[in-house]
Amino acid sequence: MADSVIVTGSDAKYFRYARDTLRSLQALRLGGVALAILDFGLDAEQCEWLTGEKILRVPVGWDIEPGNKDAEVARMGDGYRAMTSRPFLPRYFPQANVIQWIDADAWVQSAEGVTVPMEAARRYGFAIVPELHRAYAHLYSGGQATQAMHRQAAAASFGEGIANVLAANPVLNSGLFAGRRDSPVWAKWQEFATAGISNAANKYTEQIALNLACYTVLGRSDSDSVQFLPPEYNFCCGLALPMIDREAKLVLDPKYPHDPVHVVHLVGMNQRREFATPDGGKIETSLLYSELRG
Repeated sequence: MADSVIVTGSDAKYFRYARDTLRSLQALRLGGVALAILDFGLDAEQCEWLTGEKILRVPVGWDIEPGNKDAEVARMGDGYRAMTSRPFLPRYFPQANVIQWIDADAWVQSAEGVTVPMEAARRYGFAIVPELHRAYAHLYSGGQATQAMHRQAAAASFGEGIANVLAANPVLNSGLFAGRRDSPVWAKWQEFATAGISNAANKYTEQIALNLACYTVLGRSDSDSVQFLPPEYNFCCGLALPMIDREAKLVLDPKYPHDPVHVVHLVGMNQRREFATPDGGKIETSLLYSELRG
């Protein structure tokens, strides 16, 4: 295996998104970087496609057995292995020195979406993107509903004390991150994720555990060991609708000067709808890689 690997994960019903993720990465023609997918229940046809594309498929079981499950986790079934496996990525890729994760509902629009997180991880240890952007409206309108959602999820899995501590910090989105295999974040993440998921599993428990791990490591003297990247490296479309460049078929920052984002994270924005264009017009499309680029 190459020294660096980019990993996503999927079950059979989510594979249409994961295939978009992988195709966006293939189009970049990155040398020296392997592509891999964690298999949470893919079917035979999907596995055949992966083999034909020379993408490494890694079946995974339950690295953490969930305790009390909320209704959403129960509906996810085996798909929740996406949450229980991520803290253990170095175990699944023992030959990789740098591992980058990208959610299956995200795709990479430029080579910088890979090279910058990986270089930050290689140099410092770990790189992740806070949910901080000048277009994220909840940051400027009080955001009580969003803040309450994250706080309630943290309290359910880790208790009120942890929830209160995290409420004072920006949310770090686990949809894209890169880590060097010797980063102390991995061990802390495994510890916190095991405790939280075993106690009471919800959709955000794994992300909350990663937040705890990063902020714990940042509390040490080696505070550069977790790098916070700019929001264009994981632009969350569910928090702010982007603009679309009609001619170049690019997803743009909705705020002037409307630069292209590096990573498009759908976060639920997967349906066709109208998007603004920089020239003041509108375009109807979805943000799916296969539709926008197809």
